[in-house]
Amino acid sequence: MNRIFSNQKGGTLLCYVPDGAEAPKVAGICALLKVKYKELGSSELDRHIGYLLTGQEVGEESRRVLEPAPEAVQLRAHAQPLFLFCGFSAATFDAFLAQLRKQKLRAPLKAALTETNASWTLRELYDAIRAEHETMTGEVL
Repeated sequence: MNRIFSNQKGGTLLCYVPDGAEAPKVAGICALLKVKYKELGSSELDRHIGYLLTGQEVGEESRRVLEPAPEAVQLRAHAQPLFLFCGFSAATFDAFLAQLRKQKLRAPLKAALTETNASWTLRELYDAIRAEHETMTGEVL
């Protein structure tokens, strides 16, 4: 199994924070749960998720074709934070979400790392998760 998908103790939270925005106050939750925290900015939107996590480029053979999000979604600014949960156990994931609720932190854009989305760019993941959120809730982000 590839090391970026391993269920290592704790895991890693990749957190996209739009330029000029305040980062969500999740560092304390990460420390409590022994989760690594990595903040990403707008300059990293066109980097592949696998690279952002490991520092190693994803090979062409690993990249998967992605159906693009609707153009109306793609053209809007990436103005909301996005959490990407990498290598979290089910218990750690549940505990993290419970802490978010306890601290009344809203995080509408969340995803888990998969073998498929590891080859996507952060922009592709953001647009896909935003489109899914909008379809499910009707809330435009």
